[in-house]
Amino acid sequence: MPSQPGRAGGAETSTEADSPDPTEILDALGDETCRQILRSADAESTTVAELAAECGVSESTVYRRLSELGELGLVEPTNWPVADECNEYRTTLDTALVSLDDGEFSLSLGDRVDQSTDDDPNDQVDPEDVLRTLESLVEVEHATFDRETRQVELDLTVSDDLFDLLLHRELS
Repeated sequence: MPSQPGRAGGAETSTEADSPDPTEILDALGDETCRQILRSADAESTTVAELAAECGVSESTVYRRLSELGELGLVEPTNWPVADECNEYRTTLDTALVSLDDGEFSLSLGDRVDQSTDDDPNDQVDPEDVLRTLESLVEVEHATFDRETRQVELDLTVSDDLFDLLLHRELS
């Protein structure tokens, strides 16, 4: 029976200390088969046989790539431990932000948010993820809060690149 990617030795927990090196993730994303697996398993759970057919590689190659992607936290089994053998996977990655600062790469990953059956969009967003992403992109100069209307006004300092991107989106 093939090993369970991301499940060797039981359930894993991820902490800053054991998070993967950004270059490991960049290396995995540089592999065409890994990228195809991530694309194919993005919309819904996908079997190993389906991934092999879509990628044009053997199932053993898919299992190897799934193991690598699972160790990096980019895919997860979806029928584990229900089935005797995990055979369906989905992408956990929703967004990736790569930064280069003082010659060092940093990587901020946004995990997929499960779609709620409730129509309230607030149930689909993890506020902690939003704050971490915001803090990684901008410096908050000033903030005001209106509890009654639940509005927040922020004065931000952003990098030149982010400013240009925001300006371009505003003009589009």
